[in-house]
Amino acid sequence: MLAWLGAATSAPAAGPVPFKLIEQITLGPDLQPVSHEEVLGCGGRFTLAAGSAGLAAPGALAATQSAGLALGKVAGASVYTGVRPSLAPPRAASVPGWSMVPSANPRARTGQLAGVSCSSSSSCTAVGGYTKRFGRTVTLAERWNGTSWSAESTPNPERAPSSALNAVDCPSASVCVAVGNSFTHSGVEITLAERWNGTRWSIQPTPNPSSGGGVLFGVSCSSASACTAVGASNAGTFAERWNGTRWRIQATPSPSAGGGALFGVACASAVSCTAVGASNPFTPNSKALAERWNGAKWVIQRIPNPAGAQFSELAGVTCNMVASCVAVGDYVNGSGTDVTLAERWDGTNWVIQPTPNPSGSQFGFLASVSCTSPSACTAVGGYGNSSGTLVTLAERWNGTKWVTQQTPSRAGASFSYLAAVSCPSAARCVAAGPSANSFSTPVSLAESWNGKSWKVQNTPNLPGAEPSGLLGVSCTRPSNCMAVGLTGTDFSPRAALVAEHWNGNSWHITPVPNPPGMTAGGGLGSVSCTGTSACMAIGAYSDSSSPFQPLAERWNGTRWSVVPIPRPPGALATLLQSVACTSATACTTVGFAINASGTSVTVAERWNGTRWSIQPTPNPAGTPGAQLYGVDCTGASACTAVGAAAVDSAGDPVGPTLAEYWNGTTWRIQPTPTPAAPGGGILTGVACPSPSACTAVGARVDATGNGLATLAERWNGTRWRIQHTPNPAGAQGFRLEGVACTSPSACTAVGGSFGNASLAERWNGTKWVIQASPNPAGPIGDLMLWSVACSRPLHCMAVGKYASFAPQLTLAEQWNGSSENAQPAAKVAEIPSALGLACLRMQRLILKSSGAAASTAVRFGVRRGPSTRPAWMAFLPQCRGT
Repeated sequence: MLAWLGAATSAPAAGPVPFKLIEQITLGPDLQPVSHEEVLGCGGRFTLAAGSAGLAAPGALAATQSAGLALGKVAGASVYTGVRPSLAPPRAASVPGWSMVPSANPRARTGQLAGVSCSSSSSCTAVGGYTKRFGRTVTLAERWNGTSWSAESTPNPERAPSSALNAVDCPSASVCVAVGNSFTHSGVEITLAERWNGTRWSIQPTPNPSSGGGVLFGVSCSSASACTAVGASNAGTFAERWNGTRWRIQATPSPSAGGGALFGVACASAVSCTAVGASNPFTPNSKALAERWNGAKWVIQRIPNPAGAQFSELAGVTCNMVASCVAVGDYVNGSGTDVTLAERWDGTNWVIQPTPNPSGSQFGFLASVSCTSPSACTAVGGYGNSSGTLVTLAERWNGTKWVTQQTPSRAGASFSYLAAVSCPSAARCVAAGPSANSFSTPVSLAESWNGKSWKVQNTPNLPGAEPSGLLGVSCTRPSNCMAVGLTGTDFSPRAALVAEHWNGNSWHITPVPNPPGMTAGGGLGSVSCTGTSACMAIGAYSDSSSPFQPLAERWNGTRWSVVPIPRPPGALATLLQSVACTSATACTTVGFAINASGTSVTVAERWNGTRWSIQPTPNPAGTPGAQLYGVDCTGASACTAVGAAAVDSAGDPVGPTLAEYWNGTTWRIQPTPTPAAPGGGILTGVACPSPSACTAVGARVDATGNGLATLAERWNGTRWRIQHTPNPAGAQGFRLEGVACTSPSACTAVGGSFGNASLAERWNGTKWVIQASPNPAGPIGDLMLWSVACSRPLHCMAVGKYASFAPQLTLAEQWNGSSENAQPAAKVAEIPSALGLACLRMQRLILKSSGAAASTAVRFGVRRGPSTRPAWMAFLPQCRGT
């Protein structure tokens, strides 16, 4: 769950120590997380365009992606389906209802490159995008002058929340054409093209397919007045042609097998272009696809697929003459391993060429290719090394066979691969792609080949957003809220503490000190404020003795300071999940610990204004571990905590539900109803406006802890009862993570499904009703609202995180509504966006690597529950955000 797992420990457990936070994490005998492959977000890997190279996804430049980083927020599988919700654009804060509130992310220099093209050894252009501090994704272009790389100013469509360039081709030093896509505030994806005239970049008008969902993945120019761009739309394959004056849509056939997307294109002349991609992309039936333009129309070519291939696709193509083309990609062989693929066109037929895969690799793919002659080609991509890290890959064709070349990866990178390559001569190539530093921040990557070896080049990164998420929020009035969280993403080597203050108009980051001895990182997962100058936040951090030490920090109205807090004796790890304060001198925090035998046990601690002390808590008899996730108090001697009464062998909370009550003297378990099989339920948040009125929310789960639907339970002073809660139509896997009540008849709960739609529900004293809640515009995924605070009956603030072009961004939404603003469940469209396609490609590649060592569920910390996703998506266990 947390991005900063990994500190060494001097107290090894007796055996595997599984536990569940946001998502399942498995601790090995040394109390370290089982190795996880770097998981890229929905910006997955890129596919290439001709001669240059491009991205096989709209804005698919995201690096590592979180599955849900919230400290103490229980969640199930992080699933991004590429499905966009049919919701209205965000409303202004003055309009009743939910509205987006810009929230800051810590600053970092960032950038991602997707395409590159060189007109000579001293003139190269690379394109991509990056995310600014408040979440807007913008285009990026960088130029190589033979000595160094420098960033160029690029325009973005007016008011577009997200824009990215996916590919570029430069027929000369003074002419470049880059293509990609942009999103409108209403969530409509549209094509994008920009042109470099030797002095500046300008946007070119491009038509959009009538079927919607237009994105351009690749571009190739045979001259300054003859360019072809290819991509996909909701109807299938898509192409546009530049005639020197304007872009026009060309009719492209879609394969009879179904679907179709074109990821790369190469034009040997104005009347001869070849495009490659896949039919039925990203399904078990996906097959390599090639189409040819003869100057009059596009025609599908017959192309072989490797014998026994379960899946195949072509990502990039280059043609140095009409009768000589080379295309590259990947396929899943008969043993289920993803391996490199290359095919050659001889003017008559496509023929598969054998390609090597690095020794010890868990998977491999080729994303781009560039040839200076039929006997001199270079292809680039990436592969998973023996430890599961994604690293760069290059292969060279010498006219007889393909040979792997040694390529460096950026020092300290948590992942790297090459998305594009361009060779102006046989002894000179430049490749570019995405990378992430040790903090999981997306950074640009370029490498050069001098005829003998590859070398990393210094590339600029621009001021933008550090990956961050908000996990907890507390408001004392509409103009005073405090939110906490952490930077970094899941399984990144380190993370930092984050706190932001809302003054009624905007969010501002407030510095948070690190606890003494913090090594790999830490995070704040919950906060409770009793006034403008009194907040208590809790979380966890890593030190040399344990990957999880309890953490508490106090806000005095001016600054944060660390407050010493004990850990249970003998605990190997302690994770505090929630905190509730009734005054500056009375706070209660709950969570769970891993004891010396590797069992998860409940934990509670009490703050008396001077120090924290541990309170004994019961654990349900006969269950394999228990965990507390939420707490609320109506007084110093009246607190209710909720969670899960059991976890499975993999560390997933599987129910039954759990509630415990503090009466000022002892904690006692309260009987709670649990939803019927297959699994049961878990409770993640609780709010008590009075001792006899508590509302707890969570999820109905299956037998392995996967979220199935929302869950709410109500305490009436005597017993708990399940309340009916609605779920968005046409989708499963939604859950409620946080709840706030201003009275027994006014509660607000928030959550999501780790997809691309938030969820808010309102209790009016009689029933729960789904409220229309906005979502960030653009290519989003991995969205979750973790926490909500309501300082007035009609004023609430919810916080969370989502993935866009960056791996993770903070999210805040404000409720200024009325009871009449409740809306019926929004219908979720079953149309995959181009972002979803790219996400699927990357996730399929990454997930394949996990099979060599352990199950996907164990290695990635998530499991998949039942889904109503379209058939093209159903075979994938997850696809996280970016």
